Amino acid sequence: KQVGAVIGDVESAAAEFGLCLVFHPHVATFVETPLEVESLFNALAATQVGLCLDTGHCVYGGGDPTEEARKYRSLLRYLHIKDVNASVLGEARRKKLDFEGAVGAGVFSRIGEGCIDFEAFFRFLAESQYSGWLVVEQDVIYGKAAIPPVESMRASLDYLKKVICR
Repeated sequence: KQVGAVIGDVESAAAEFGLCLVFHPHVATFVETPLEVESLFNALAATQVGLCLDTGHCVYGGGDPTEEARKYRSLLRYLHIKDVNASVLGEARRKKLDFEGAVGAGVFSRIGEGCIDFEAFFRFLAESQYSGWLVVEQDVIYGKAAIPPVESMRASLDYLKKVICR
C-alpha cells in the first residue's frame, strides 16, 4: 500500500508536466512475477498508472504474455517485445544465475526462436484493437553476444513482419 501511495504521488507530479506514468515489471526488481504485478496494480487501483508489458521479462518472471495482456488490457500503454530461450532460462534457474549472468548466457533469444507464442500474442492485440507502441528489444551484453545484435535484430524484425502481417 505504501508503494501504491508513493507511485500515486509520482503520478501526480508527472501529470503536472503532461506525462502519464507507466510501470514496467522487470526481472531483478521488486515487481517481476505475475503475483507481484497483480499486488502492485491492486495497490494502484485508484490511479491511472499504466502497464508496460515486456514479453521477455513476463516469461522470465513466470508469466504468460498473452494472459497478462488479456488481464491488464485496459492498462496496456506500451509493449517491449523480446523472446526467451526456455532451455537457457531453465539452466539459469538451476544454476541460480543473477539477471546479468542469465543475459550473458543467452536467456533472451532472437524473436521467433524462443518459447513465446507471438502468433497468439499479436492475435490478441489485434482482436483487442491495441494501437500503442511496440518496442523491439534484444537484451544482450555488448561485445559478448554470440550473434551480432544488428544481425539478431534484422532476423527478429523479419519474423515479426511475417507474424504481424498475417
